[in-house]
Amino acid sequence: PEAQTNGSSGLRIIALICNNDFATCLAVSMSKIIALMYEVFINHHSLILSNSVAKSSYTQHDYNESFNWADFIKNIPQKGALKLWVKSDDLESSWRSFKAEFELILAAGGLVKKHQDYLFIYRNGKWDLPKGKLENNEDLAECAVREVEEECGIKDLVLEHKLIQTYHTYSMNGKMVLKETHWYLMNSSYSGVFFPQTEEGIEKVEWRSKNDIPELMKNSFSSIKKVIDSERN
Repeated sequence: PEAQTNGSSGLRIIALICNNDFATCLAVSMSKIIALMYEVFINHHSLILSNSVAKSSYTQHDYNESFNWADFIKNIPQKGALKLWVKSDDLESSWRSFKAEFELILAAGGLVKKHQDYLFIYRNGKWDLPKGKLENNEDLAECAVREVEEECGIKDLVLEHKLIQTYHTYSMNGKMVLKETHWYLMNSSYSGVFFPQTEEGIEKVEWRSKNDIPELMKNSFSSIKKVIDSERN
């Protein structure tokens, strides 16, 4: 479903052609449509909110009237890589309640390809993809292109299409922030010199082969791996 992949609240409508057993066909299609989820990365932890039961690798918690997001988030450890699943019968209500604990920041970024190479930045000791905050009077696609250009000093970008959107949390000036980042696939033939935006903590900008990606992901973020996987899928 789109909400599982992109973190959106929309449904992917599945068109099926059924001949003899329309009722069975309808039941199957509906079961595929109604299983929705949001995934949020908290440090290296994966938190999934869903209206379905947890996958076997996740620890399930049930959202109910006594559930308190502030306490739940406070008890998540700083280190480690837990897989947490909150099951809710009213997914949109629980998602709104979760977001209310944070200051929401909209951002956009790009996964840029040049033949079989990918554009990476090295920021604050991690391999990352260029991204940044949405400015006033700017749409998300414009934001994505601008941020890639500014952070990398690259030219000749061709916007292809949107990939996914990701969510991750962090602390800024004593406030908890939820960043919603919209990712776009781009292409470029640029072979010139890069100019890393050092004031943003960027030390290096490099084209890297797809064969390098598994090693890079050992020192990256879970959300970045999800973006790359979305392009491959």
